[in-house]
Amino acid sequence: MIYDVSVAFYLNAAARARAATAAQSLKNAQAVEAAANDRYKNSIGTVVEVSQARQATAQARLAVVQATGGAQNTYLNLISAMGISPLTKLKIADVSRRSLTPGHDYVGRTGHIGGAGAPAGYPDGLCGTKGQPGELPRPPAAEFLPKIFLTGTSAWNSGNLNVTALPSIGSEAPTVNLLGNRSSSSVFLGASVPLYDAGVRAARVIQAQADIDNANVMLVRRQNEAVRQIVLADNALRTSLSAYSASGELSKAAQTTFDAALAAYRNGVGSITDLKHREHAIAAGQECVHRCL
Repeated sequence: MIYDVSVAFYLNAAARARAATAAQSLKNAQAVEAAANDRYKNSIGTVVEVSQARQATAQARLAVVQATGGAQNTYLNLISAMGISPLTKLKIADVSRRSLTPGHDYVGRTGHIGGAGAPAGYPDGLCGTKGQPGELPRPPAAEFLPKIFLTGTSAWNSGNLNVTALPSIGSEAPTVNLLGNRSSSSVFLGASVPLYDAGVRAARVIQAQADIDNANVMLVRRQNEAVRQIVLADNALRTSLSAYSASGELSKAAQTTFDAALAAYRNGVGSITDLKHREHAIAAGQECVHRCL
C-alpha cells in the first residue's frame, strides 16, 4: 500500500506539473498571437502569420484541457490507492519546486546489493524466505516405527427415585425407596506394527525430497527476481536523476531563446516559424523534466 500510494502521489505531481506547463504554453501562444496581430495591424505581418498563431493558441488550449483531465484522473488513482472515498477532497502537497538530488550524489549513497540473494530488508513474501528448505515438513522417522498406545475410560452412573412407599404385592415387602448407582472403568493397551506399506514409505520420502528441491528452485528464482527488480529500479533512478539535471538546463535555455525570439518578432525581426519552433522547444524541455519526476 505504501508503494502504491507513493507511486500514485508522484504520478499526480507530474500530471499537475504537466497541467501547469500546458497553461504556461497557452500563455506563450497567446503572447505570440498578440504579437502577430500587432504586426498585422502595423502592416508588417501577414494573414498567414495571424492564422498560424491562432492555430497554435487553439492547440495549446486543447493541451490544457487534456492535461487538466489527466491530472484529475491521477488524483482519483491516488485516492483509490489510499483506500478512501473518491468524493474526498484533499489538498495535495506541491513538490514541483523541490530540487532532486543530483545523480552523482545519489550514487555514493546507494546500498550494496549482494550476489547471494535479495537484500535482508526485502519482504519475505517476495523473495521466498518463508519457503526455505529448513522449514519444510519432513516425514519423521517415528512414523515408520512400531507404535504402542495406552488408553483408559472411567464412568459413574447414579440414579435416584424419591417415592414415599410402594404397596406390597402378596408376600413381598413394601418398597420404600429406589436408588441405583453404577461405576465402570476400562483400560486398553495395544501395539501397532507396520508389516507392509505397499511402497508408501518410499513414496513419501521421495515426495518430501521433491518438495525440498522445488522450494530451493523457487527460493533462488524469487531472490534473483527481487535483485533484478532492485537493480532495474536503481538504474532507472540514476538515469532519471541525470536526465532531470540535463533537461532542467535545456528548459532554461529554451525559455531564454524563446523570450529573445519573441522580442525580436515584436520588433519586426525574425519569423513566426522560428518563434513557434522556440515555443515547441520550451514545451519539449519541460516535458522531459516531468518525465524524470
